[in-house]
Amino acid sequence: MVARGPAGGGRRRTGGARAGSPAAPPEGPGARRITRRLFLNGSLKATLAASLASRLSLGALLGGQAGGVKPATAARRYDGELIEESYDIAHRLRDGTLVIPSSLVPEGPLHDAIVLGGGVSGLMAAWELERGGLSDVVLYEKEDYIGGNARKGHANGTDYTCATWSVVRPKDPFLLKLFQDLGIVQGIAADGTPRIDPLLVGPGPDNNVLVDGTWYRGPMYGADPAEAIQRMPLSERDRKDEIEFYRDMNGWADKRGRDGRPAFAMPVEEGSRDPGILELDRITMLEYARRKGWGAYTLSEVDDWSTSDIGGQASEVSAYAFLSFNSLGQGGEDITLPGGNAWLAGRLTDKVGVDRTRTGAGRVAP
Repeated sequence: MVARGPAGGGRRRTGGARAGSPAAPPEGPGARRITRRLFLNGSLKATLAASLASRLSLGALLGGQAGGVKPATAARRYDGELIEESYDIAHRLRDGTLVIPSSLVPEGPLHDAIVLGGGVSGLMAAWELERGGLSDVVLYEKEDYIGGNARKGHANGTDYTCATWSVVRPKDPFLLKLFQDLGIVQGIAADGTPRIDPLLVGPGPDNNVLVDGTWYRGPMYGADPAEAIQRMPLSERDRKDEIEFYRDMNGWADKRGRDGRPAFAMPVEEGSRDPGILELDRITMLEYARRKGWGAYTLSEVDDWSTSDIGGQASEVSAYAFLSFNSLGQGGEDITLPGGNAWLAGRLTDKVGVDRTRTGAGRVAP
């Protein structure tokens, strides 16, 4: 759902700490920063094991405060709750400002491998390590649940997704193998097309757009956007720009570079090495949109897509990242899983082993 006011109207923006912002140095005698090298060479493994074994919270370890309490939020004028998580731990690790107290002595059991983060990527990493021959792999998640964005809730006897609701049809060998292992792909057709379990195939979402107080059916992936956009009370200029934007985004799904390879792929190395396509990673999506000549209304639409899908404004996200993210999911019906992608996270958790996962690693044990 996208709420929209008149063209060029005010929009709510989000802000926050930027990468590379100055930070205070480590404090206390013997304190040391965790660097990328320290993290990669395994020193963090013993440190985290010690912190968890000694009932310290990761919040206390990283921020000097016990409990990892989230900041208070303003009163809300709606029912429900904000589903959010704290990224402070990850940001401090990224920025090199994570401090290990000198009084913390590594102790406790060591494992073959420790995976930090219980989202789909962390679950995949843990499963691959186990399939690679490691027998003692433990996954730690700072939140109280496994799955990250692939999380679900339950109400009125029905599972519902809290974020991601579908996955795309596999277009690369890695994703194809994963879906075969999980039983999503049940075979390969003669033309090489994966045969998806028919119970897991859906037509994709409906999208509604609020324009000047009235809801209109919005354009979505794949189909020609003109029919939906023509119904909206837009100026001729804005209507033309909107149609061009959606057609441009749809067109990248099947575009190939001069080397014959798809413009975008996962893994990214399998995509085109065409210099013209790689150049998209050197300009922002905002610059790309301006070069197209799109006006303020569509520039705002581009920014909505960027902040919603990628987490950064169009002035911060490269055109390559924006277009690849939004085009790789196109080309056929979506794979819609019961409970959204939490179904996928649940299957991966079963593969890793529930007994190998630890949640709530960022809070103090009573």
